[in-house]
Amino acid sequence: MLGNGRATIIEVDGPHHYRRTLKADDEDRDRHWLHCGIPTIRIAHEHTTSPTALKERLREDLTRTLFPPR
Repeated sequence: MLGNGRATIIEVDGPHHYRRTLKADDEDRDRHWLHCGIPTIRIAHEHTTSPTALKERLREDLTRTLFPPR
């Protein structure tokens, strides 16, 4: 996702992402991208069942990530 001259990664995590090794892999990848200046927004799959709630959450997360207050 791009905006305001910034980029972010959005990942929806299914139940398998909560196993220890995959969680550690996800955290390593998130740290790598953040070191490159690209944050990751992670959304648990449980939060995708309501399109309205998901849209609001994405709006909040993207606003905070791509358009931070100066």
